[in-house]
Amino acid sequence: MNNLIVKGKQNFMGKEIPVVLGGFGEGKKCICDKTIAEIHNQPVPEIRRRLNENISRFKENIDLIDCGFPVIVFIWL
Repeated sequence: MNNLIVKGKQNFMGKEIPVVLGGFGEGKKCICDKTIAEIHNQPVPEIRRRLNENISRFKENIDLIDCGFPVIVFIWL
């Protein structure tokens, strides 16, 4: 996994979210499970539960990176 770099914030669906680059390659945007929870106004454990229920839909290191601690990072196109 590449280093993650926070490059400010942007408006997304009416919320200010961090712009995070790296993880999937140079200049590629990504989003963490905590930010997904904030966007959808859901608790983080609920987002993680739903992600785990649908894990077969994602490809490791292409669609998601499991960092080995309670943060899951997703590619953001």
